[in-house]
Amino acid sequence: MKEIFHKPGGLHQPFPKVGVVIVTWNRKDYVLRLLDSLKVNAYPNWRVLVVDNASTDGSEEAIRRNHEWVHCLKNPINVGGSGGFNTGLTFFLNEGGYDYIWLLDNDVEVDPGALEVLVESLETHHDAAVAGSHMIQLDGKHLTNEIGADCNLAGGRLELCLHGSLPWIHGNEVYDVDYVAACSMLVRFDVMKKVGIMDDFFIHFDDVDWCLRFREAGYRTIACSASRIRHLSGRSKRVTWVLYYDVRNMLYLQYRHGEFGLGHFIKAFMLVIGRGFRDELSGKDYYGKLAELAWKDFLCGKMGKRSDLPSLQVKPGRKVLDRILSEKGKKVFTMEPLCRTFITEESMAIADGNGTTLTAICHEAGIGTGQLPEKADRLFFPANRIKRGLAMIKMAFTGPRPDYLILDIDKLCGFLGLFSSRIILLVDDGCIEVRGGWIRLVNALWWPVRWIVMLPKLLLFVVMGRWNKETMIYRYGP
Repeated sequence: MKEIFHKPGGLHQPFPKVGVVIVTWNRKDYVLRLLDSLKVNAYPNWRVLVVDNASTDGSEEAIRRNHEWVHCLKNPINVGGSGGFNTGLTFFLNEGGYDYIWLLDNDVEVDPGALEVLVESLETHHDAAVAGSHMIQLDGKHLTNEIGADCNLAGGRLELCLHGSLPWIHGNEVYDVDYVAACSMLVRFDVMKKVGIMDDFFIHFDDVDWCLRFREAGYRTIACSASRIRHLSGRSKRVTWVLYYDVRNMLYLQYRHGEFGLGHFIKAFMLVIGRGFRDELSGKDYYGKLAELAWKDFLCGKMGKRSDLPSLQVKPGRKVLDRILSEKGKKVFTMEPLCRTFITEESMAIADGNGTTLTAICHEAGIGTGQLPEKADRLFFPANRIKRGLAMIKMAFTGPRPDYLILDIDKLCGFLGLFSSRIILLVDDGCIEVRGGWIRLVNALWWPVRWIVMLPKLLLFVVMGRWNKETMIYRYGP
């Protein structure tokens, strides 16, 4: 990220023509709120298009009924974020006559003047093809989520710029960045005709790849502090099947835009084995299966939607937890904070009557506590990861050992899973019950063995190359 000089001067008539593309799938309330915010802050020269990815919640009908000024297109199937945006981009390319295209997610709310700032920035910086907004968290503490981001391809991660900063400290700054998110991205129309539309990533990292392609074509990507939108933060979205696309699509980014040599490959290979081992200890073999499928599909050159991803077998959460608390003389551990407050004062009373104890493992500063009833015992562990890990290992070996361990599916339990008879993983309003104990260690040790069998094929891929980087991904094209 690099700040560049920008002095706002305002837009002059005639206003550049903007096509707006919004993609939605079964989020009627969100997209209606977004359209309400756009209607209040209408731009003088635009056409708004909503692409519905085969929603079944009546989204299209509600939009036509409440916002007659909006044009709607409906895809026959769900083609994901990239497919939905490409439907809209192709529509505007065929229609022609536009200066810019503005991409918006369906779960954002737009502040006044957000589009005008983006248009003015691209009108001022002629060597930039893409401009993005200042994203503020719609949930949580309403902090800055990002003002653009840089892409660390070697490390396989995105580095959000100014993440966690207070929104009010930012003014009219404009930054050079590697990419801006498609939740609010303005693209220069004539450059898009040269570069082409998005590749078929289905979801996630399609916007990153697109920005990197613009950069390789000689154009900059900028992020504008004064263009403000509000978007749901990542912590509000449970990570399940999406992990498959995160792993697979990042591998494509690394191979196509970075250096995917032998050293990088070995590092990535060891990382996935380490994470798989860690997840198996926590009873999350589901994550390991998704990562394995992602690597296999990457090596085979498969893109787009995968329709046969494994699904979680979720049981009703409250019913399972009430059953556990009603068992006699059991020790139940949980890790606060929990995504849902399943355990109530009534269920605690049932547990007390049966001699069942509930103990919550908490941060030493008390962060996230308070979701469980006050009657629940609490163990406070150090904030430092190493010290916390050592404390948990000590407790696992010296006791007390729980009969049940309850935690969110996106949390880790370290070695505690080895000393619990059962592990309960909370997923939204449901849960998954898996065996704990030494079966967790057996599964964890088997995980790298499965990958070692694949090692010769993976090494051959790196040494000889699987595809030409220019043709490895199917391109829609304009």
